[in-house]
Amino acid sequence: MAQDLMNSGVIPLVVVAGIVIVAIWQVGAHLRARTTVTRETEYRALADRAVRAQEITEHRLASVDDRFGEVTRRLAMIEGVLKDAE
Repeated sequence: MAQDLMNSGVIPLVVVAGIVIVAIWQVGAHLRARTTVTRETEYRALADRAVRAQEITEHRLASVDDRFGEVTRRLAMIEGVLKDAE
């Protein structure tokens, strides 16, 4: 019986099919790993850009806060002048 299977080529076909399946599985695993690394790299770049944008926003907000403080101070001075003029 086993000799009949060997002569008919079923066992070599099963072995070749197994090797092909394992090779396809390994290629898929490699591609998934590469995709994961690419995605993580892109995420890291996005996170770095977000941090830089946050720092720029922080500096701009500090500048606006300084200007607002100056406007408030000047408005208080104008109010004082107007009160004195009454």
